[in-house]
Amino acid sequence: MRLRLEPEDDLLHPLEDATNFNESRYYNVFDPGPGLGGWVRMGNRPNEGYAEMTVCLYLPDGRVAFMYKRPEISTNDAFDAGGIRFEVITPFERLDVSYT
Repeated sequence: MRLRLEPEDDLLHPLEDATNFNESRYYNVFDPGPGLGGWVRMGNRPNEGYAEMTVCLYLPDGRVAFMYKRPEISTNDAFDAGGIRFEVITPFERLDVSYT
């Protein structure tokens, strides 16, 4: 039994046969300057033919910006769907998150 995470644990895993296979990432963010916070999640469900992409931002004036999409995917090769991309640069040290 392993008791610690290895660098490969922070990377994408091989696609399994389970119909409900799901590989996901979730990040909380907060910028104290403007008082902006939120979270973002991407869940790959390639055996079901889609990803789940969610963005929720808590705006400084008290409003909430929320977006949810289910873009089509067919592999578990990347977290890149619906305009969001997560890329591990250095496992457990550096991650790039982008939205276009």
